[in-house]
Amino acid sequence: MRFFVAAWLAAFLGAAPLAAAHEIELASIEQARAALGTSDVFVARLSPFDRAARLKSGGEVSEDEYLAFARAAGREWSNDERVRLTAAFAAIEPKLAELLPELDGPILLVKTSGEEEGGAGYTRANAVMLPQA
Repeated sequence: MRFFVAAWLAAFLGAAPLAAAHEIELASIEQARAALGTSDVFVARLSPFDRAARLKSGGEVSEDEYLAFARAAGREWSNDERVRLTAAFAAIEPKLAELLPELDGPILLVKTSGEEEGGAGYTRANAVMLPQA
């Protein structure tokens, strides 16, 4: 798990706008659902086929239906996961400080069921979506 999170953070940080602090925020269930349910560039670029495939539907799926599905995939981090993720980030943060300028804000780590993206991790805006193990 530590390697997985470090790899995702490293990939995300390499593409992020640079400017204020290396910090993470572990999303609450409300924050997770808000991040997953937001209509943004990622969602706007999904074709009707993309939305239908994610919902495993043979029919057309509207953006609103997709967003409701994605929102429902949000999960709460357990206390153990919070401790482990915070420790993993603390372990790589000194190297990030050496390699990268400060970031424009915190990176939001969002736990999902993984159903909304076929079990894959991905990024949207300042958030890293991590499917539950």
